[in-house]
Amino acid sequence: MTDSEASRTDTAATQRREALIAVLLLAPIPSIGVFSAMISPGGSLGHAIFVVCKVWLLALPAVWWWWRESGRPRWIAPSTGPLLVGGVLGFALGASILIGYGLFFESRIDPSALREATEAMRLGLPLPFLAAALYWSFVNSAIEEYVYRWFLLRHLGRLVTPTVAAIASALVFATHHVIALLMYLPVPLAIIGSTGVFVGGLVWAILYQRFRSLWPCWLSHAIVDIAVFSIGWEMVFGGH
Repeated sequence: MTDSEASRTDTAATQRREALIAVLLLAPIPSIGVFSAMISPGGSLGHAIFVVCKVWLLALPAVWWWWRESGRPRWIAPSTGPLLVGGVLGFALGASILIGYGLFFESRIDPSALREATEAMRLGLPLPFLAAALYWSFVNSAIEEYVYRWFLLRHLGRLVTPTVAAIASALVFATHHVIALLMYLPVPLAIIGSTGVFVGGLVWAILYQRFRSLWPCWLSHAIVDIAVFSIGWEMVFGGH
């Protein structure tokens, strides 16, 4: 092996090691945060842990990119083609959710648990609920794409094949949603909902791998969230 080959091998090994560290520092954090806030230990301590985890999820990708990858902020305008693909997939996924809910789940889900949860979060009135829905649909979806696709998926892609990376990132994305869904839905429905979250995460991972842009992923994600919150609106306010 020549010196240049040895240098390339060392560089590749270093990149894989750092990618593994990045994945390990991020992957468990969402589930820890949701578990702490919703199940254990609960109360103010659980909420504090949740907030710390949220800050970690926001800060780690940015700090890592600046410190380890020498990245700098830059604006990349969306392209029409990728946006169109993302929009079409978003509408397809959203329509599937709405149709599935109307045909199979509307009569099987007791909305009282969701109503109690919205009351506890002070979202039991239409205006606060709408504000929260807009935040989660447009802002939180962007944050999740930044965390799970731009950061986690990129680093997984340095460790495994693109297919395995997409599946693994979707599993991490879905895991903390499983915890949340189990709080409000019967186990069979929570499993179905979690499967839907996994499918969405997989679609957005493939979108990112195809276009190397968060714009189509975010647009698709936002449309799906709007569909989900429209169902939430119906469950919380539809019977009033």
